[in-house]
Formats: sequence, structure tokens, C-alpha cells
Amino acid sequence: MPDTATTHVIHAPAHWRGVGVVSDLHLQSSDPETAHAWHRFLATVTPANGYDALFILGDYFELWVGDDALDATPDQSPETPFWQDCVQALATASDAVPIYMAMGNRDFLLGSRFFEATRVHALPDNTLLDWGAHRYLMVHGDAWCTSDTAYQDFRLTSRSSEWQNPFLARPLPERLALAAQMRAQSQAHQQAQATWFDVDETRITEETALLGATDVVHGHTHRPGTHDLLPSGTRWVLSDWDARAHPPRLEVLKLAADSGERVPL
Repeated sequence: MPDTATTHVIHAPAHWRGVGVVSDLHLQSSDPETAHAWHRFLATVTPANGYDALFILGDYFELWVGDDALDATPDQSPETPFWQDCVQALATASDAVPIYMAMGNRDFLLGSRFFEATRVHALPDNTLLDWGAHRYLMVHGDAWCTSDTAYQDFRLTSRSSEWQNPFLARPLPERLALAAQMRAQSQAHQQAQATWFDVDETRITEETALLGATDVVHGHTHRPGTHDLLPSGTRWVLSDWDARAHPPRLEVLKLAADSGERVPL
């Protein structure tokens, strides 16, 4: 269960009228169509277009193996120019509105160098957006897939300094190869499951009550939907992004102090 003492609260300024929320973009150079769609959207994220802030709730990148990747040479990492472009796009957009980002299961190694370069605000776990009569709990959502015990064990281990420090000390090409290997193992694990691991709704209800949230916004499952949240709130599940899908999955949740709507792009 979450530690209420570490709850982070963002109080919406009085001038906010709308904020955009996205997750699971999984940006990668092998999918330029999705990256281009994202960059086009970022250019429109301004108060004049009804966006006073932007929240990115995890898995911005398909993978991230350390901030030093931003300085890598092409022979060390052919992905680096792509990552640099994504960082610059965020930095430009953050000049117009504040941008907040949570880390997901693919990019939990994002560090201070990345956030300094993008001028994006890192979202800690248990972040609440306090806005009008609503207190939105903004999370990636992977911690709620409690039935997937193998992943939860890995999640607990990989968030520790005992795991991260030795991993980040490895040469960058080795880290990239290990990340690709872990990704392949994860995909094989998912395909081998008889059922899809969705979030634990009982745990969500318990945690939101403990944290004093009225509503929840999360991603991770790639199962967009709008669900009731007891006693009288809403659980918004965000879509992943894939411009190559038919139809394309390119969607923003636009929140206001008293409402929310899904905006297809």
C-alpha cells in the first residue's frame, strides 16, 4: 500500500482551463510515424489551444537504459539521434506549458540529466492533481497489475539501487543488448499467459481512498476505457499510441476541473 507521507500534490493554478494527459507512446526510431504524430501534437500544446499543462504517464520511450545514451556516438547507439530529437521536442514544448512525466515499466531509468535537458517535471509515485472538486491520482498503472507476480518481483528489484547501479555501470552497448533481451523475454512471457493481467480494481479503490483521491488516470494496460470508481469518481484508462494501427491509436485525454473527454488526433 502507498505511504501517504510521500504523497505529492500538484495544486492546479486558478488560470488552468484544460490539461492533456497521455501515456504509453513507446517512442522508437523503428516507428517514425508515431514519433511524427507526437511531435505534431506537441507543437499544438499551448494555452491558446486549451492546454495549460501536459501530463505523460509513463513509457514515453520503448526503452531507456540510462541518460548517458544522449551523449553516445552512433557506433555505441544508433538510437541516440532519435532520442535527442525527442528530448528537444519536449524542451521546446515545455517553453509553452509545464510538462509532467511519470516513469513507466519501459523507461524507469530516466534520470536527472533527462529531466534537466527537457525541462520536464518528474512525477513521483502517488501524485495527486488537486483541481476544483477533484483530486486526480496520476500514475502509470503497472504496480496495480498484481496478478503478474513475475513482473512485480522484477519491478521491485529493478527499482532498487542494488540493481540499477551495477546495470548503469555496464557499457552502453551491453545495456542496450540486455534491454532488448529483457524485452523479448517479457513479450514471450505475455504470450505464454492464458489470460491478460489487468489492474486490481480492489487495490485501486483501497489506495485511492487512502490517498484521498476522487479519480484515477493511468495507462500501462493499453486498454482505454472509462470506469466508475467508488464511491463517486471515475477511473480513466489511457490509450497507447500507434500511428501504424488500423485505425491509428493517437488519443489525448483532456481534463478540466469538472470533466474529461477523449480527443482523437
